[in-house]
Amino acid sequence: MSQESNVSNDASAASDASAAPVPIDGRLDGASPRGWHYFEVFRECPRKFYYEKFLGFRSVQKRAALVKGKAVHQLDEDFLRGKSVIEAKALCRGYLESERDAFFDDAEAQEAWEDIERAWDKWLVCFGHSDRAKYDIVSLEETLQMPLAERVVTGRLDRLYRDRETGGLVIADRKTSKSQTAQGICDGTDLDDQLVLYSALVEARYGEKPSVLIDALGFRKRDPSIGRMESFYSTDVVRDVLHGLESDMFDIEARIGGTLAQPGTWQFAWPRHPLKWKL
Repeated sequence: MSQESNVSNDASAASDASAAPVPIDGRLDGASPRGWHYFEVFRECPRKFYYEKFLGFRSVQKRAALVKGKAVHQLDEDFLRGKSVIEAKALCRGYLESERDAFFDDAEAQEAWEDIERAWDKWLVCFGHSDRAKYDIVSLEETLQMPLAERVVTGRLDRLYRDRETGGLVIADRKTSKSQTAQGICDGTDLDDQLVLYSALVEARYGEKPSVLIDALGFRKRDPSIGRMESFYSTDVVRDVLHGLESDMFDIEARIGGTLAQPGTWQFAWPRHPLKWKL
């Protein structure tokens, strides 16, 4: 029997009303913090949310893109902490070597490094060197949390700056893509609620409202696409987004408490057949 068949049978049994599955994701209990990905997956597809958070399935996907994105984040962090460009690149190459199995072969791994180096060098010219002169680092990869609807929401910030000229706080969020231009990355990120949540988290922690930079890097063979968008979210926007996240939490918990016990009684019944998902 194929692996897919085994998974399908297991999931069918697990989702039977007489044997409702126990959530494998600790964030489904009453006390654990909810990060942005928790809401993002639920909004994208409640069915996918169920597979991941209850049954522990993960979609089969290539790790190369994730490794490339993390490599760029590491370059940013090492450079902004004061390392030279040569030192930062050497550390990045070491990270890519440690993740060699994410790539099909040595040629693909080398191509990934060339894409990263070409794009990051352009970012340095456009923004990197000036950022080191313009901003003081408040934190890198800081995790913040705050209460929301008797629960806790959390977010991990790429960078938090203090503008030396204005004194204001600035969230800088790195986004990378191979399929989108920098403009496409910025537009897509600005339309979702992730950075609005991060803005609320910073205000709750530091007592002041930050501005937000979306730092976009599109990998291209010849001419990488580099761009930046600055936003400032008003109190009304933040309130509306937090209200939406609160509604999502109530929706999720209603489905946990109702749909699993009484399949089909809610607008969305939890799925019984996971198809191409694997443990």
